[in-house]
Amino acid sequence: MRHYEIVFLVHPDKSAEVPKMIKQYKSTIESANGKVHRLENWGLRHLAYPINKTNKAHYVLMNIECTADARKEITDTFHFSDVVLRNLILSREQPILEPSPIKRMMEEAEERRKATKLKQSEEQNLAADSDSSDLAATKSEPNTTAKANTADQGTEEAIARPSEDLEPSAHDTQQSKTDTINIGDNDGETTDEKTKPADTTKE
Repeated sequence: MRHYEIVFLVHPDKSAEVPKMIKQYKSTIESANGKVHRLENWGLRHLAYPINKTNKAHYVLMNIECTADARKEITDTFHFSDVVLRNLILSREQPILEPSPIKRMMEEAEERRKATKLKQSEEQNLAADSDSSDLAATKSEPNTTAKANTADQGTEEAIARPSEDLEPSAHDTQQSKTDTINIGDNDGETTDEKTKPADTTKE
């Protein structure tokens, strides 16, 4: 048995038939005691140039070990198929198991896509948490404002009250005038200086 590397391109409108085609080729190889060492489905990719007015094709890579008859059967299948746009079969000295460069590029792109999606999800969660915190703070602000207004009102009342107490009433004013007019002597008797009649008696 010999080792071969096969790449075939399928019309983009027939991408749904690719799994069925791969299964058929694997059956042909394994029925001749062959092996499939590497199988990569690259999906739809742009062509270097249009083929049959088509700019894309579905790529499949296979590294196989089979007899010459099995290889010929697969080649004939490619030639008589209207679905396969192009195919290439190369001989290899040994089986190839490691991923191809294109496969590695696809895996790296998938990892970057997942990382970007995870980062966006984390940012959305942080934004949601921030919105919840802002909402809770907004709900608590009216209570704080009410307390501050009450405290300010109490302070204003405390400042205004002494000024009101400093204004004497009419009764207090009259009493103060009376106190300044009435002067008490030692015997406790009072004499009204303004109402005392003048002493006109001559000695």
